[in-house]
Amino acid sequence: MSYDEVGATGESPAAMRWWRAPRSRRYLVGLPDRADKLRPVGLITVWVRMGVVLSAAVLLLVGSGPFVHHTAAAWFVVCVAMAYSIVVLRHPSWEVEGRWPAAVITALDASLASGIVAFSGAAQSLAVSILFLVIVAAASRLSFLSTLGVSLLLGGSYVTIALVVDAGNVSVHDRFLSGMWWALYLLFTGALGSGLVLLNEHAERARGLAQAETIAARIVADEERDLRARLKAAYDAQETGLRVILHEFRTPVTSLGALVRDLSHEDDCGEARSVSTRRALLTAHVEHLSAMLNALADVAASRRPAFSTGHLRVVNVHEFVLMAADAAGLPRERLRLIVSPGNAHAQLDAQLVRRVVTNLLENASRHGRDEPVGVIANLAGASLSLEIVDRGPGIPLDRAVELTAKFAQAGQERGTAGLGLWIVDQIIQALNGTIDFQEAAGGGLAVRVTLPVRTLAGRPPTQSPHP
Repeated sequence: MSYDEVGATGESPAAMRWWRAPRSRRYLVGLPDRADKLRPVGLITVWVRMGVVLSAAVLLLVGSGPFVHHTAAAWFVVCVAMAYSIVVLRHPSWEVEGRWPAAVITALDASLASGIVAFSGAAQSLAVSILFLVIVAAASRLSFLSTLGVSLLLGGSYVTIALVVDAGNVSVHDRFLSGMWWALYLLFTGALGSGLVLLNEHAERARGLAQAETIAARIVADEERDLRARLKAAYDAQETGLRVILHEFRTPVTSLGALVRDLSHEDDCGEARSVSTRRALLTAHVEHLSAMLNALADVAASRRPAFSTGHLRVVNVHEFVLMAADAAGLPRERLRLIVSPGNAHAQLDAQLVRRVVTNLLENASRHGRDEPVGVIANLAGASLSLEIVDRGPGIPLDRAVELTAKFAQAGQERGTAGLGLWIVDQIIQALNGTIDFQEAAGGGLAVRVTLPVRTLAGRPPTQSPHP
């Protein structure tokens, strides 16, 4: 069982009391690659240990008097300490890999440090400072209680060394006083070192919690911002849908109103034919409105795009354009229609294409200064091209792309809701077609629409009453 999950007592690191949890355990929690993460931490203590051993060797080389009473034994301990330091240098992660490796390392450090102190002057040895470094290193590895235990054991060991080894001319009282003094400060060092490590851990934990709270707050803010953006997009889509519906129903409803008013009056000449024609137009408008309502029902049921395709039927191109002109309110005497070939029939999405042609003819009629509106329809292969030409003021070609933007307007003279050409562009994209704006010869605007269709052979030709 690994120490990064459960301690030797069977408790998780988070559940262990602060005075029992080993300090090295905090390096093991949540590290995906322990070897790489622990190496820099362990190297600090390893290199300090190397420096301590080298300083002890220097002390033996330059020292005199009580420092060299046990030269052979002192050099033996220093050599063992050097070999031990080199081994740990090759495995720096041993310093913080868990409770038992940390305990073994601390025990070896304490034993070798005590040996160096004992054979380099005992109570008079300058190497007593090494014992404090051992306690500081232990505080970084072990729990608070374990560090205090090491401090007590190391202090007791030093008192014993001070009383037994190298008595010389120093009295027992002075040696005991010296041993107890340094033992007490070893205990203080252990308590202070462990306390500082605990404070550092608490500070890191608090900083981690603060960072986690900051990240959580940022995530919540991002989610709220994203939710607001989605709600705004949904609201904009709903508003756009309503505008599209109003725009598309405006033309047939207006035309129906005009036709009903005409039918309520009597004509003195040609009344029967006029009424018959108007009734046919009324029927066409009603069918168109019914088709639009069915399309809206399809969208609501299947959540498809508002300009969904798929309802194909065969149309006579000539009659199809005439019906679109009537729906747009364009008088036939203003219409100049050329269809090539004259008997052109095609299979297409009649409802969507009619909305395209009706919108374009309505714009041409409104902005054409009561001049004739030209329509050139050409069926070639699997492509139907429609060119609508008006004699209005036209627009600069560098602004032509702007016309198909949502709610775009071409100045006050063209004071529309800004949806007609956007609807045309969206439908043409849904039908995989293209739209192009050009300056008309002699002034005005020419709009060319190209749509993929299915051609049908053998259809009878249709003669235009208004070529």
